[in-house]
Amino acid sequence: MGALDTLKLVNVARKREVSAEGRMREKVVASLHQQAEMVRAELEGRQHTVMVRRYEEQDGQRVLVQRSKQPRKWFWKGVNGAYLFQMSYCNTPVVIANGQKVVEVGTLDALPAVIDTLVQAVTAGELDAALKANQKNKPTKKPRAAVKK
Repeated sequence: MGALDTLKLVNVARKREVSAEGRMREKVVASLHQQAEMVRAELEGRQHTVMVRRYEEQDGQRVLVQRSKQPRKWFWKGVNGAYLFQMSYCNTPVVIANGQKVVEVGTLDALPAVIDTLVQAVTAGELDAALKANQKNKPTKKPRAAVKK
């Protein structure tokens, strides 16, 4: 009798606590909150940065380091002086409604309210079809190259 014979083996798949749509919504909502922080920083006249973890090579070894990074803004000032906002998912602009991808906001002060409205729409699942369409453009992960010694 072997060691494995003493174990009770069952054929059960692990159930995920959050669905794929739920994870997708969480990512988009987190990005929208980050954009809201960037708007607040711009209204206060400061730069908004986030800390990211990256592997860098130091003395021939891969070392995990933290760096500050300035995220890409999803808002800009248009030609007519009004601010515009374009939500993005999987590096692709999201079609919000009727084939339109850009929201004209007006002033920078009104942008947090627009972002809150988009957060509510994403949370309610109103943009699920557009977000899933953007997932088709998502780049596939390439296998990591073998580390040369």
